[in-house]
Amino acid sequence: LIQPFITYHVLGHELYHSLFGGGGPALDALYAHRGECIMNHYQRTCSKFAIGACTSGKHTFYEDSPDVESNRLLYRLLREWYSDKQLEAEIEGLDTTLEQAYFYYVASTWCEKTVERTAEKAQKDRHSAKNVRINGGFSLMPEFSAAFGCKEGDPMFMKKEDSCYVFGPDSA
Repeated sequence: LIQPFITYHVLGHELYHSLFGGGGPALDALYAHRGECIMNHYQRTCSKFAIGACTSGKHTFYEDSPDVESNRLLYRLLREWYSDKQLEAEIEGLDTTLEQAYFYYVASTWCEKTVERTAEKAQKDRHSAKNVRINGGFSLMPEFSAAFGCKEGDPMFMKKEDSCYVFGPDSA
């Protein structure tokens, strides 16, 4: 992968903060119903993947939403920079395609030893737990399901029509 991907992911996340919570009441009202979808999804993800205390949902919305949109923005850049043939090719020496490596690469920004979160830490942190940030954001992307062959019933599977879209042609 081209080196600046992680930098672009962080920049995208920070830029999306201006639209979620920083854009004022008019923008908050515009995105409210779409935000409910993200809050509900992260709360379900929290229940599914929690390690210790978990408070995702409304408590972490203003961090979860920029994660989701930054993941999607970066994925669109990936599709522009690489051909389908390049993305579907396995990386030599690994049982992984370049497209799958993209998801691993982005997830690596939150890579750390898994430690059970205390209720106090979960309440103070405006971010979802790192495993919830990764699983919550990527499970909203049908592209993730396609890249890894997830099927209906798998924990990371999401139908496009069930996903949460705040921006773009799929938002409603």
